[in-house]
Amino acid sequence: MANKNKSSGVKLFNELMPLIYRELYSFIYAIVRNKAMADDIMQNTMMKAYNKIDDLRDPDKFKAWVFSIAKREAISALRMHERETMTEMLDDNTDYGYDFALPENIILDDEIKTYIANIINDLPPNYREVIILRYWSELSFEEIAKVLNINYNTAKSRHYRAKRIIHAEIVNYLKDESELKGERG
Repeated sequence: MANKNKSSGVKLFNELMPLIYRELYSFIYAIVRNKAMADDIMQNTMMKAYNKIDDLRDPDKFKAWVFSIAKREAISALRMHERETMTEMLDDNTDYGYDFALPENIILDDEIKTYIANIINDLPPNYREVIILRYWSELSFEEIAKVLNINYNTAKSRHYRAKRIIHAEIVNYLKDESELKGERG
């Protein structure tokens, strides 16, 4: 009987992991901001998820479950290693699948997209995680709360505060840009 459960768990893992692989890697990378470390954490996360797949009671929560494993692995790795000077995610021109589109679906040019990505990268980690999980990984607030091991209302509050910071930075940026254009014109 144990073999049958393990077999169905392995099947579930093999079906669902490819669907979230890129999102999971990008989430890990956003936390550690180091490709080699992200690669190691991704491998450890996949191994832990594979070995513990039978502990997952609800297959519909696979994504949140794996993301919570990844977060714990990333935090553990950061604690074990001396913090290095982290490079900006966009500096190496690698596409990790991020789409930093805001909910208002504003069409932005590359300069503004880069500026917004930098704002998000500069957010405090607890705000940055919520934004990434909400807009890039498209998790619900309930799933975000489970992944981050926080209260549902805390997830919503962090999301709101992060959006306020992002909005204020964009307003300042656009104000500065319009002032520069006014001086030129």
